[in-house]
Amino acid sequence: MHIWNCGKSGCNYVVHVNCVLEDDILYKVNEAGEATRIQHFIHQHCLVLADKMEEEIDRKCDGCMLSISTLFYYCSEYPFFLYKTCVELPRIKQHWFRQDNATLYLKHFQTCDFCYQDCSGFFYNIARYLRMCLTCAKVADTI
Repeated sequence: MHIWNCGKSGCNYVVHVNCVLEDDILYKVNEAGEATRIQHFIHQHCLVLADKMEEEIDRKCDGCMLSISTLFYYCSEYPFFLYKTCVELPRIKQHWFRQDNATLYLKHFQTCDFCYQDCSGFFYNIARYLRMCLTCAKVADTI
């Protein structure tokens, strides 16, 4: 039996995966099989899938900080955007450098311990004290 746990701190909500997939309120899918509305652990509101901006404003993905140009999720209550690929990043992954678990989190203006650049957006926290920006994390995946 597969279950889904809410990722919000202090929330004990648990549901069977099949129940979520069958419930149009909790989970919606388009013709391509993509989730059109999700709850991401980084953001407190539901995120909605879109393929273009309604306004001609240069918006950036809050995960990778790149300008929005392809499929992305947005919050209808707060200016928050994530590329679909950023939404799909693993929350926890094995890190090649230390053979430790790396945990994904969102931080604004932090220095990466690998490239020493000040960055914003998603970082991976490794062994509780090393911070790796997404750029370095992607390079590490190709090594």
